[in-house]
Amino acid sequence: MMSTMPRLACLFLAVCAVGCKKSAPAASGPPEVVDVAVTDKTPAPDQVGLDLAALTARASDTIGKTGGLRVSDGGTGNAKRNYKLRVEVRTEGAEDAAAKKGVMRALVTARLQPIGAEVGALSFEQTAVAEHVYEVGKRGDAQVAWRAHTLRAVEDVVKGVGARVRLASGDASALVAALDGADEDLREEAMRAAGERKEPAAVPSLVKLLKSEDHDTRDRAIGALQEIGDKRAVRPLTEVARFRDLSDLPKVLDALAAIGGDEARSYLEFVASGHDSVEIRDLAKQALTHLERRQNPPDLGAAGRR
Repeated sequence: MMSTMPRLACLFLAVCAVGCKKSAPAASGPPEVVDVAVTDKTPAPDQVGLDLAALTARASDTIGKTGGLRVSDGGTGNAKRNYKLRVEVRTEGAEDAAAKKGVMRALVTARLQPIGAEVGALSFEQTAVAEHVYEVGKRGDAQVAWRAHTLRAVEDVVKGVGARVRLASGDASALVAALDGADEDLREEAMRAAGERKEPAAVPSLVKLLKSEDHDTRDRAIGALQEIGDKRAVRPLTEVARFRDLSDLPKVLDALAAIGGDEARSYLEFVASGHDSVEIRDLAKQALTHLERRQNPPDLGAAGRR
């Protein structure tokens, strides 16, 4: 029997055109999307009869509103910051005679890519699967609903791309909003960006994420706090290590060594001398050594003065 899948399932991939640790350089004007196109990659495109003009118009309007990008029919003299948006839709259908149900699915992929070779320009891609279930024998009526459903799917995917554009070019408030939001993919990207930018405004939101039941989320939050190096994170990190399983503890020890300070040192000394696990005690001793080297770097000129 055919099972009903979720209406929209998203898989996010954001990549940098040149080096993910490089931010786009300043330019004389705002970036522009000068080329928007939606194509139907279905082997038999007449099966659904998508209105590509309507889909293109919706994609163009959505990227402008959610990404904060100017959308125009051509460049306005700012060629180094021109982008193109490509959206591909591929549909398929299947019917279950016993259940008298049919399903039509579309794989929707949106790509925002720079035109030209601007160093550090960002490129974004998002893919989603949209699904519409209909009664067998009423497929003609379902096609109308399916076209509307595909329109919404294209809008949702382009919104995801636009949200990441805002995150990549936005201020601390955009990062915090993404960290506190419900979009898991966007939150993951925000944690990476917060650590990369060493953004102190993100610390309270990252501390909240330390309480997540998801190990990967906690792991990313610990890593971001380590990169930021704000001492406000020390006590919350020790509490994570105290109440979570031991899989969190090695990364917490590394984070505390990187952040430093008296409170971090005291905790590392406590673990190094009193933890039940020999392995964990050794890791804490190594972390203490790293902390001491960071806070008291060797005088490289001393040997030459002797």
